[in-house]
Amino acid sequence: MGPLTTNTGLNRVQLQAHLAQTDDLLERLESERNEGEQKLRAIQSEIDRLRIKRVVLEGLHYKLLPELWYRIFDILLLQEDQLDSADDSSEGFYRAITLAQVCHAWRDLLLSNSRYWAVILLRGDVAAPGAQAALQAYKERSDKRALDLVFLPSLKVRHPQNLTLLRKQIDFALSHLIFEREPWRSLTCESRDPTSMTNFIQSLSSFLPRLRSLRLSLHKPYPGPMHLSGEESALFMSAPYQLETLHLRHISPLAFPMQLFSNVRFATLKCPGRKPELRLSHVIKFARNAPVLESLIIEGNPSYDIFVPNPLSQLFTSEHPDRPVLLQNLLELTWAFIYPKEVYQLLLFLETPCLETLTLYLRNTAGGYSLAQNLFLDRPLEYKSLKSLHLHYVDLGAINWCLKSITFPNLQRLSIDNDDFETRGMPDSTPFSSLFHIPAMPSLTHLSLFRMILTADSLGEKTLSYLPSLRCLKIDSCFGTKDLLECLGLTSIIFGRRNTVCPLLEELVCLDCGDMQFDVLSDFIRKRNASESAPPAFDANAWDASSALGAPRRIKALRKGLTSSPNVAAGIHSPTDLQEEVKPSKIIKVDVRGCPDVSREQLESLWDLGVKFICGERRGRWVTEVTWKEY
Repeated sequence: MGPLTTNTGLNRVQLQAHLAQTDDLLERLESERNEGEQKLRAIQSEIDRLRIKRVVLEGLHYKLLPELWYRIFDILLLQEDQLDSADDSSEGFYRAITLAQVCHAWRDLLLSNSRYWAVILLRGDVAAPGAQAALQAYKERSDKRALDLVFLPSLKVRHPQNLTLLRKQIDFALSHLIFEREPWRSLTCESRDPTSMTNFIQSLSSFLPRLRSLRLSLHKPYPGPMHLSGEESALFMSAPYQLETLHLRHISPLAFPMQLFSNVRFATLKCPGRKPELRLSHVIKFARNAPVLESLIIEGNPSYDIFVPNPLSQLFTSEHPDRPVLLQNLLELTWAFIYPKEVYQLLLFLETPCLETLTLYLRNTAGGYSLAQNLFLDRPLEYKSLKSLHLHYVDLGAINWCLKSITFPNLQRLSIDNDDFETRGMPDSTPFSSLFHIPAMPSLTHLSLFRMILTADSLGEKTLSYLPSLRCLKIDSCFGTKDLLECLGLTSIIFGRRNTVCPLLEELVCLDCGDMQFDVLSDFIRKRNASESAPPAFDANAWDASSALGAPRRIKALRKGLTSSPNVAAGIHSPTDLQEEVKPSKIIKVDVRGCPDVSREQLESLWDLGVKFICGERRGRWVTEVTWKEY
């Protein structure tokens, strides 16, 4: 009998072989499936990892470093003037708390730095529950730092609770904000009520000598007295004086003992218009008691209450009680709302040998002169160290009045702005034909003009030839760019040699100029940049312009219609008056933001003309040909 067989015709041995073969195949497939699953898991893990990495990398586009956030917070919380940003309708606005509620990241950054909680705004009714909670939060988060306190009672006109609200604020400060911490660093108070301001000064007088900053502002002038009592003034006599910054609006500095100003470095006195509260004698007395002043801002035209001797030379003797004040450290001086006819008469009393920046906001030429009109001008004011001059006017004739009796032989930057926004149209710049060579400005490197009409007669070839060192020309919201660019492409022989007008010019800025024609601009740049080489860089600091100008001659009293200048000296030598022919510098920087007729394609074509940096519409920074496409 043969071996057993199955219904399939396979014997037992063959069946076992097939089973073994099938098991091997299943095992192999199972192994391959496991390997595939492992690969899938590895692939999925890699996908998840890359997705997380992509989210992190994508977040870097919008994430700033903590240092950058701190700089932004500094601007929002520390550099903003609380008085300028006051809101009449808001009784409790605390910006640090608001920003801390935006997101967790901001909250962590703000809470980790106590300096953002050291500026405490006491506003309205501090006894209100919401205000109490906010003030307590500031107190705890300031971490015993020296505080900057801002007192703002109700800013509503004639509010009956002004004094009551201010007293509550003072009581809170004295009860909660003086223990176990550094002395207050600054005090700021704005009020519409003079009585409240007087109460504020008297209540906190013992803290004033140790302050670093004091800022007091009244809504309008107060003719009554605002002096400390004899007992309060005595506190100043023995205390150290640390005040460095002073800001007074509609308050005379004579309301305080003069010893308080011994270390003041930055001062602002505001009293717009010609008000009796701001007298020239007050300004002089304050300046005489602030010998280390570095920056002085005066807003207002003080009443002229000083007797000026005749001849004027007697004023400069050491025996004269109203002799000019020597401010050896003063670097910046700003005087607003000043009549152009009184510029000389007011600046005469401030002797500033190191002054570097002078800013004047000139009123019209119709008014002014007051008691100073008989002052005999026997010598011009001289600012040898002045580097920057900024003039703002509402009447273009004021510029000539201002500059006729001032010399600044080493001036490097000049800006002239038209602030008359009420009169329709813009003024013609005709007086400019004699402006830049009377007085002479051989060292001027930067010129900025705002809101005026430029013509070939006013800012033409002859006028521009008196600016041989000009490197940057900025015109903002002006008309007449075609005439200006054509004049810049001419040559001049005003210095005894035919040279290109403004041969060192390399930066041209035209902002919001509605009549800018690109073909005129490109033609000018093409001609200027055709030169193979540019002149060597001129160091305005190393060139002694005062020696070239010579000593100014004595002048008589100014008369209406006077066209000559006390500052014109014979033999003025330009730094471009060299033995060799001067080749013009290439225009390498062009800014045409706000010019509607200049397209992106036209602006890009300037690369081919040798321009290295351009700035166009919606591009607030200089870009090169390489970085242009990134913005």
